[in-house]
Amino acid sequence: MSEEKKAKTAPRTKGLDLTAEEEFDELKLAGKKGLFGRFNRGFNDALQNSRGPDRHRDAVAEMAGKPEADADGLAIRRARNVNSQKMIIPEGVIIEGSLTGGNETEISGRIEGDISVDGRLFLGASALVS
Repeated sequence: MSEEKKAKTAPRTKGLDLTAEEEFDELKLAGKKGLFGRFNRGFNDALQNSRGPDRHRDAVAEMAGKPEADADGLAIRRARNVNSQKMIIPEGVIIEGSLTGGNETEISGRIEGDISVDGRLFLGASALVS
């Protein structure tokens, strides 16, 4: 083996002060050793080379022709994307005032006021509505 190759493959002893370039070279060499190093190198090459120019999007250019979103449009989009969930008033909870809901509502607690629900209303055994 040549002296240069021996120097590169020889293990370094701990405690030596290495320059940043020597540390980088050592890390680079470590990545090329063994089965996993070769697999990793091949995988990274395939990953980087399979990216085409159409995969890199320019968000500024895409948004240039679109109008700004207004508050009503954002509210409508959020309402469409929200899953309907069930509102539950557990036993021991007391609500003084009106209760309004758009989804299914289950009441097991106490409500002192008006109830307005667009979905189904389930009253538990311990529910009290006045």
